[in-house]
Amino acid sequence: MALVTSRSPVTVARTTPDFHRFPVHCGTWHGTRLPMPSPNRAPVAVEPLRLLAVAVQFLTRFPVPAIRVDDGDLRRASAAFPLVGVFVAAVGIAVRAAAEPLWGPLPATVTAVLAMVAATGAFHEDGLADAVDGIWGGWDPEQRVAIMRDSRIGTYGTVAVVGNLGLRVALLAPLRLGVFVTAVLCGHVLGRAAGLVMAASWRSRMRH
Repeated sequence: MALVTSRSPVTVARTTPDFHRFPVHCGTWHGTRLPMPSPNRAPVAVEPLRLLAVAVQFLTRFPVPAIRVDDGDLRRASAAFPLVGVFVAAVGIAVRAAAEPLWGPLPATVTAVLAMVAATGAFHEDGLADAVDGIWGGWDPEQRVAIMRDSRIGTYGTVAVVGNLGLRVALLAPLRLGVFVTAVLCGHVLGRAAGLVMAASWRSRMRH
């Protein structure tokens, strides 16, 4: 059987960088030119804001001024990932609040969900599609990894993304705006915080 028998001919650009090598390996992110690493550190008062900008630049398509990115900055900036979740949630909340009086809750929720996807550049949807394509489209670990690295999206990945978006809309559309705000904030903040907990747990196990 061919390596990508479950794949469709549609191709998409890969948006997932090498996490550990990001500061020195990637010259661009979301079309934004990243400065080369510099040995100089920002003043202590400015450093948290610079790391927040690194996190925003890594996780979203929000415009960020040109900043210096040093080796290890992405790891240090990961503490700000939940705060970036607040920014992404704020986009969806604003869109739902503005659109609901005009279109009603269902179209407003669809628009809000798509706005949040656009805010992240479909970062998480791309990862979901890669993971599902690899798990279901490969016969052994090596083949699964090769499929995940493929820039194309396959049938399994497409179904997973469409199902994921549909489920989000189905769960959020019936909620009143106040409950919608709570649900979206919790989802985006706790989801990113959970990733940090998992990464810390993984590093702890690797040490032992």
